[in-house]
Amino acid sequence: GAAKVTTDTTVFGSLNVNNTGLLDTNSLQVNTNGTVTADGNLIVSRTAYNEGTIQSTTPGGYALKVTENGTVTNKGVISGDMGILFGDGNNILDNSGTITGTGGKAVDMGAGDDAVIVRKGSSITGTVDAGEGMDLLSFDSAGTQSGSQYKNFEHLGFLSGSTTLTGDWDFSGGSTTVGGADTVMNLDAGASLKTATLGIGDGGIANIAGTAAVSDYTSVDAGGSLNVKTGCDLTTGNLTINTTGTAAIDGAAKVTTDTTVFGSLNVNQTGALDTATLGIGDGGIANIAGTA
Repeated sequence: GAAKVTTDTTVFGSLNVNNTGLLDTNSLQVNTNGTVTADGNLIVSRTAYNEGTIQSTTPGGYALKVTENGTVTNKGVISGDMGILFGDGNNILDNSGTITGTGGKAVDMGAGDDAVIVRKGSSITGTVDAGEGMDLLSFDSAGTQSGSQYKNFEHLGFLSGSTTLTGDWDFSGGSTTVGGADTVMNLDAGASLKTATLGIGDGGIANIAGTAAVSDYTSVDAGGSLNVKTGCDLTTGNLTINTTGTAAIDGAAKVTTDTTVFGSLNVNQTGALDTATLGIGDGGIANIAGTA
């Protein structure tokens, strides 16, 4: 049958939604030893917090559906033909657990301005599709991530720790931001990144060991670091290195307009800088051992 819970559902043991059954609840909390098996329909209106297991064995079904600008925090296991189906709206997924979509799609975020945070410990099998809207994908000490897994995101962020990107990543209509101290973006060998802007925050590090194409501007803030590795390429509209920021060019950097240095620019022996103009501001240093 159907159960409508107007407030909260909390699971410490086992909850089974069988066959044609329906559980419609405002919020769902599954604790560490809790298990929800949803062979019927499990719908959460607002928030779901999972430290246990939410699973569906129904072919073509989903383990969890969230509507009305929903938020899912997953530290446990969510698995089904599709793991999570969000309704249209501005949805949030914060994942440090396991999400499995045996049918090929792990998460459908629906249409809207969505945010997905992938944290240390996250394991996702299947794609994460942000759908329509202006959507943000953020990594937090997320290990190695493949561009083929994430679809229809406009913005990319790095919150803390180190994350390595493999494959092809396209944020041509949006931004890529590497956060503050000890936040590291590694663009792996053979990987590519397209983005409108690249911003490296105070203490952030961007290591380019593949190919990065930035259509508008690249900015290295105070204490930030940009490193273009030997044999690798960065193209950008303009490049600004702010006070105490650094850029080390061991590969090739092509700047179609202006390079402005208030911090430190090092074009090393294997490096090449091709720029329309090079301006050195107060306190700026440019060391050219390669080609400029």
